[in-house]
Amino acid sequence: MMKRFTLSGLLLLLSMGSLVHAEANDTVKMFKVELLAFDQRNDERLHEEHWPIAPGTPDFNHSVILHDLINPETDSLAYSYLPTDKFELTSYEHKLDNSGQYHTLLHVAWLQPMTTEREAKKIHLTSSAPFEGNITLSQSRYPHASLDFVLYHDNQVYRLSNSTKLKLNKMQYIDNPLVGILIKVSKVT
Repeated sequence: MMKRFTLSGLLLLLSMGSLVHAEANDTVKMFKVELLAFDQRNDERLHEEHWPIAPGTPDFNHSVILHDLINPETDSLAYSYLPTDKFELTSYEHKLDNSGQYHTLLHVAWLQPMTTEREAKKIHLTSSAPFEGNITLSQSRYPHASLDFVLYHDNQVYRLSNSTKLKLNKMQYIDNPLVGILIKVSKVT
């Protein structure tokens, strides 16, 4: 009888441990994402490069549009804009704008979970400037960002499409000859 109780108790403890482990794995890790996009105020760049005549545009189907503050549908901060006092790249924005050589197209920050590539959601970002696109963040072994943006300038479309491995808590730079993007992804504690 004692052996049976010990065996059933052991099985109960093991099953509880796997439930606790499953619950720990189900907790969503949130990340703060900040993106600063800018263009170069130099039309000579337009003529220095060979640009595709019809580069296409990003696919905005099934992309997420960020919410102001708490998402009313989920009562969550996921995919919500952060206020400007939470921005960390503001000093870079000021330096770029004050240089006279660059112009800020978009500067936003938001919270989101980091999921596998298969589960990752495209975030549709747009600005009052003629600039819009998607960013998709995912994690397998390392965090990853896929960007697909377009800049509309003088009836022409210029596309920046790139995928890169991310280093958490580090600012990274992605560009083409016309558009630069600074991105920083940090784990929320």
